[in-house]
Amino acid sequence: MQKKLQIKAGNISHLTDARYFAALGVQWLGFNFKKNKANALTLEDAKTIKNWITGPTIVAEFDTMDIDFIFERCHQLQTNWIQIPPQKNLHNLHQAYQIIQIYNNTNFSKEASTHMKFAQLPMQSVEQINAALSVTPQIIFKIHQNLELTKHLIKNTRLTSIEIQGNNENEVGKKSFEELNELFDWMEANTYL
Repeated sequence: MQKKLQIKAGNISHLTDARYFAALGVQWLGFNFKKNKANALTLEDAKTIKNWITGPTIVAEFDTMDIDFIFERCHQLQTNWIQIPPQKNLHNLHQAYQIIQIYNNTNFSKEASTHMKFAQLPMQSVEQINAALSVTPQIIFKIHQNLELTKHLIKNTRLTSIEIQGNNENEVGKKSFEELNELFDWMEANTYL
């Protein structure tokens, strides 16, 4: 039986991406609340986008451990999923939230995975993916810019979850999804969706 992929669309910062990915049936939409990013969402924009979509679980994405900021955003959006950088002290966040922690390949270990729902790692090679999956199967792999490499890695590994990044619009409400359409068409044709 062919594996079915779970998909997280991350770095969502506008309605165009949110509606596109929701229509494709992704499991998670990551709303960008990163304080150090120019395209971070305001709370009001996030609420507006959330009201326009149905289906995906909302993941609030943060780049700092400002606990008050995390609680406030999640409470206002009524989500219990967060994405944060790796932390030794989770300040009991794991008791209130489903946690996705972002790792590079050098700082991921079995000990790191004890209080999180998923880890997020970059997708680099068949060997790297399979080695990480031997630590825990709960990994969302961030797809590679190279579409052919991404297809190869999906086809030749045991991964079950991927993340696709949203990005800027050409202008408000206008954006080309040509490459993403090609990837989703390929996944559907090969029964990964």
